[in-house]
Amino acid sequence: MDSFNNSENPTGPANPFADGDGFAADGFAPSDVVAKASRFSTRGKIIAAVVAVSVAVGAGAAYAMFNSSNVNLYVALGSWFKSDVIDTTVSIQINPDALRRSGASDSDVTSLNLPGVTTIEEFTTGLSQTRLHLQANKAGGNLNNSNLAVSLQYGSANVADLRLVDRVFYLSTDVNKLPEVTPQVVTRKQVDDAKTAVETYGTLLGTDSFAVKLINTIIAGTPASISLKSDTALGKVLDQALAQATAQPVPSMPATTAVQQYVVDALKNSSTITSEGSDSIGNKFLLSVDLHKFAQAIQQGITTADLGVLETYRPQIEEALAQLLTETSGESLQMRAWADSGDLKRIDLDLSQLINLSDKTAQLNNWDVAMRLDIGNSAPAAPSNAVDFTPDFDSLYKGLSALGG
Repeated sequence: MDSFNNSENPTGPANPFADGDGFAADGFAPSDVVAKASRFSTRGKIIAAVVAVSVAVGAGAAYAMFNSSNVNLYVALGSWFKSDVIDTTVSIQINPDALRRSGASDSDVTSLNLPGVTTIEEFTTGLSQTRLHLQANKAGGNLNNSNLAVSLQYGSANVADLRLVDRVFYLSTDVNKLPEVTPQVVTRKQVDDAKTAVETYGTLLGTDSFAVKLINTIIAGTPASISLKSDTALGKVLDQALAQATAQPVPSMPATTAVQQYVVDALKNSSTITSEGSDSIGNKFLLSVDLHKFAQAIQQGITTADLGVLETYRPQIEEALAQLLTETSGESLQMRAWADSGDLKRIDLDLSQLINLSDKTAQLNNWDVAMRLDIGNSAPAAPSNAVDFTPDFDSLYKGLSALGG
């Protein structure tokens, strides 16, 4: 695991970060340490706005700003931008020292009553285990050609995994593996008790109920599937509903491409890039974006432009840009990118500066809080051992339809 700088100097001493957003923090007893972590990860609309503009819209197109001396990153970002799939794992990383400086203590962590978490360091390590994994094929535009997957991960366990592949819906969980992840957030007994409670309530529907079989299949760790293809009852209903839905205007792809070009031009005129050598992830680069110049260039470019797929969000984007212009004179947004073998591997965004801008009392050091995007290149795939519950759902639907007359 790479460490992050906790210094104004990007080449200074490194401090480790966790790389997660916490394991179901809202589900535990209220604690000051949870409040501090939440404060870091959710501070200010400006964070989400800048991330949305500078990453979701522009980072994929940013390859155009790099020169031949950074050819590895040039090729990697270009490949990512042109890729047919989205495969990104998102996590929020917090420096444990930042939590201590904000007033959190080991006793706050202990009050969470998590079996393997008793110190700030263990807490941030636990945070590092929580990730949101998103996969999709970019060509998707309707039900027939849209494949996607969303999973919440804690360590090696998929707490919940939902995916739609070739019009078949899959649901699975690795909840049985949770007690094996370090630091431990639930015990084996807690998992077994939860499974027993679910099974007990499920038997109220009858031991032969398909709902009980579905529940038992999922909590046993086996994926369950339901077909939504056109030859199934549910698929036919879904097709009819989609056909009757009011057609929405199709976003202009040329306009979207033009917006990407605005972002590229803005990055060219407002950014610097420095090679930081290489590590186990790949070749590492530090990008520094002058936020005022970036916002000014984007604001001028989109004033009369069609924003394409982002047109719906024009008011929010314009508000964010106006806020940036007001608050970011002389401020910069730091990003790191890793590339290896022509592929983009990772992007890290320093959110500390943005938090400091939106909360003058935060006083965070650079890289105290960061958002990490680990980049893959795999398309959503169907599990190989899924149990098919389509006949059960079709029978249930037909039975309910008959009752309804």
